[in-house]
Amino acid sequence: MRRLLLLAVWLSGAFCMPPLPGLADIYLNKPDVRLKEVPVSRLERLRKSLGLEEIRIEKNMGIVHIVLKQKVKERIDRIATAVDLRPWFTDKACAKNWESFHRCMNEKRNGADEALYRRLDREFVSKILCEEGNPCENPDFVKWELHWRAPWYITLQAPIGGDGAFESVADAKKSLGAVNALLKKVLYGARFPENYGEGRSEYEIYTENSVRIVPRDFGPKAVKLLTKLEKAHYLKGISDRDIGTIGKLTAGGKTVFYLPPRCPAAKAVPECAEAQRLGGGFKPGSWCAEATKPGWHATSNGNALRFDRHRCPHIEVLR
Repeated sequence: MRRLLLLAVWLSGAFCMPPLPGLADIYLNKPDVRLKEVPVSRLERLRKSLGLEEIRIEKNMGIVHIVLKQKVKERIDRIATAVDLRPWFTDKACAKNWESFHRCMNEKRNGADEALYRRLDREFVSKILCEEGNPCENPDFVKWELHWRAPWYITLQAPIGGDGAFESVADAKKSLGAVNALLKKVLYGARFPENYGEGRSEYEIYTENSVRIVPRDFGPKAVKLLTKLEKAHYLKGISDRDIGTIGKLTAGGKTVFYLPPRCPAAKAVPECAEAQRLGGGFKPGSWCAEATKPGWHATSNGNALRFDRHRCPHIEVLR
């Protein structure tokens, strides 16, 4: 089982380039499916009604190729910041890490630094963590994840969006301002950066982590588009069942195509052909057993797809 999983991972890298999540491709290569030219003005009206950035219809070796495009947005899902407290510690060697610091404490080497540590723990860290016996200075403080990585170094991070998280970056920064106000009471001048470039040392860094929001409504939009084209008599030879299946398969980063009954499945799903060669036959119900059956299928749109004169799909091996 593990061998097949590793094989699938290796093959996925061997056969395709990275997918394009803002695009969904549909090849209407099923025999008898035809699409006559759609006027540009009508296509533009369809684009606007479906809320797409672009609808492109072209032909690839005589096969109709429909490309749907939507914007891939980004949102900030986490912010992080850190404060450098070395200026407030008199013995930098002792404060460089916890092992050194506790050894110095046991040796009673620096009472001022030990007092600073205890004040930070009691009047700042425990209040941010809202520990028992130390009521929260601010109810939003529980949304911060605090790490006291060394006596001189504290980091904070907070998720944006979702349960128990800040609703927006602005809300998180407002709370960070309150954190800094609390820290100022303990160590005047110490401050977590609240924006890029505000750090006083190489260790004081403010960062924002962004994630891509991949459109998830390509399928319903594809169904509406194909249905409208069929009812307007531009699209012929396609059934409601075909359209429904295409809609279920259509997604950002995917290419939908048809595998006709007499076409070589090894050409359409080369990773399965290679897996079969190396690992034997496919178990009933396995991914490769289903992927090589005649019918509509989807692959990464990072794959290069071409068709022969029998409308059979061939995935080009990219290395």
